[in-house]
Amino acid sequence: MSDGITRAEYLDLDRRIEHAKSTAVAAQRALRHGNRQGRSAPDPASQLFSIFTFALKAAGGRRSLAAFAEGNFPPEIAARIIEAAAAPAAIVKAATNPAQTAVPAWAAELVGLTISAAELLAPQSAFARLAARPSVLKIDSATGAVRLPAINPGDLGGAFVAEGQPIPTGKSVISGSIISGYKAAVLSTFTRELARSTSFANIVRSTVSADMGTVLDVALFGSAAATAAQPAGPLHDVPALAASSADGSAGVAEDLSGLAAAVSPSTDLIFISRAETRIRGQLLCPAAANVVTWIDSNALDPAKVVAVDAGSLALAGSANVDFSVSEQSVVVDENTAPVPEVGTAQTSSLWQMGLVGLKGIVDAGWAARRAGMVAHIDAVDW
Repeated sequence: MSDGITRAEYLDLDRRIEHAKSTAVAAQRALRHGNRQGRSAPDPASQLFSIFTFALKAAGGRRSLAAFAEGNFPPEIAARIIEAAAAPAAIVKAATNPAQTAVPAWAAELVGLTISAAELLAPQSAFARLAARPSVLKIDSATGAVRLPAINPGDLGGAFVAEGQPIPTGKSVISGSIISGYKAAVLSTFTRELARSTSFANIVRSTVSADMGTVLDVALFGSAAATAAQPAGPLHDVPALAASSADGSAGVAEDLSGLAAAVSPSTDLIFISRAETRIRGQLLCPAAANVVTWIDSNALDPAKVVAVDAGSLALAGSANVDFSVSEQSVVVDENTAPVPEVGTAQTSSLWQMGLVGLKGIVDAGWAARRAGMVAHIDAVDW
């Protein structure tokens, strides 16, 4: 080395150059301004994960996000990054375009919640795939708790009536369960070396999506009673059905038919299981692939199959996204709730281990609109 620079300074400068290169590559992929060469602007989910990625890179470099953005992007792009990080809910709301009379279903954007932050962050989850069903009642939890109209056969009447005749009703009062949003949170950590990778944006997206999807689906298909922290699992107090003793196709047909009968009458019958369970069932009973709507979720045990009437399900969510990053926090190494106090449990120092962490929080909740809208078999034999 020359007299003007030490080896340590040279290595530090080299690391900074490599970091800047990886940041520039990720930025070009994630934040293209407008339509360039026929490519559209990033979708809201990609924008959210880009903001997470930049915030993690900034923390790994011990810089503020504003300083990081201004040091790596043109002023216009840097301003957009800083603005989006300050109000990420605006990105989620941008998933809905303004209503226009010149497009089909022009008023659809005016009706309730279109897409929630939970769906954007965990699109592969069963929660998100159920939320995409038109039959599911979606509630914006940002407005607070909502009492749902119950769905009970015979409650509401109706008939063809003659001119001037009253319409018959079966029940004069509409009442049902109360739905509200709860805090679904994840904590994902990454090494500093990983943060310098040109693939870091993809790694962040894959990791956070998987973590949030697991959090949502484990609770959604759980049997725990409601607490102050989360809604009751739809399977709470729902006994499992006995599995068929028949082999092969007959066993699959009997199990699926039994589940369907248990949730009847249904308007949108959905089966949920692990992917390997679905594949075995469809190989043994090929007709099931054509007549059954099936959603995969790794939150279920391998021998468990759940049937749900999506038309009797309500899901809550909002555009709110609360996130923060750190490279100096202490993390309690515990994956069960409630998490023990810091002084009584094993902990890890992000600073000591050279890690950066992302904490993400979204709103999510659910409620059944009628009794008997879900059934399950815990030990299918196929």
